Amino acid sequence: MRYLVSRAIVIHEMTPRRKRALYTGRYVPITNRPRYELKKFVNAMNGIFPPEQVLGEDESKALQRRHAETPTILHEFYRVWRLSGPDAINHQCKLWREINEYWANMATQLVGVPGAGAAIRHNGRPGQTPRKEALRLFIEFLLNPECDRLAGPCARCGKYYIRGSVRNKLYCSRSCGTRSTALAATRKRRDNEHADKLRRAQKAADKWIEHGHTRLDWKTWVTRKEPDITSKFLTRAVNNGELQSPLEDKKL
Repeated sequence: MRYLVSRAIVIHEMTPRRKRALYTGRYVPITNRPRYELKKFVNAMNGIFPPEQVLGEDESKALQRRHAETPTILHEFYRVWRLSGPDAINHQCKLWREINEYWANMATQLVGVPGAGAAIRHNGRPGQTPRKEALRLFIEFLLNPECDRLAGPCARCGKYYIRGSVRNKLYCSRSCGTRSTALAATRKRRDNEHADKLRRAQKAADKWIEHGHTRLDWKTWVTRKEPDITSKFLTRAVNNGELQSPLEDKKL
């Protein structure tokens, strides 16, 4: 058995000073390990699960299937939750009904904890199917007071992560951010070099047409005028539609 802390309001008090019935409430005391619990959920999103003891081949196959399929289901739950905004319960009725149905079938109990507070005790055994396991993990995620710190997938490595700051919305780490920026700069430089080669190749090919009195074919002509441009580059550029063959202009 394990303990979870609910974010739901458990004590309601009517305010007599208002004409309409208004309610205020107090939250159930929060667990002292929200980041630890959130880290476990992030690991599950990334396909990392703690070791489990299995008995027999059937349990081993069920475990492998659960570990293989659960992350994908969690990704879908998370996507729906993020798209729905802060009012996920009202806007995503289908998902919420499924979560609520699973919660209703869980063996839970409200118990007292030190400090005159309360907590929800439930059986934390993994679900029998990947979807039930995903529902169990997602409920724990929703109950976590730091659930809004989950972010991802990372723009570079595709992993989910815990945001360290509000601005950290793209990359899971500084390393991924630096590498992604470096890759973007390298890609831009190569694109510029490619465009420059095409420009010089087209200019040299036009000169071949203007010259008219040479036994050299146009590719050899261009490669001699521009030594860093190869015949393979010219062939590939023509096939990709990036460069117009001067032979077509001659036919015209």
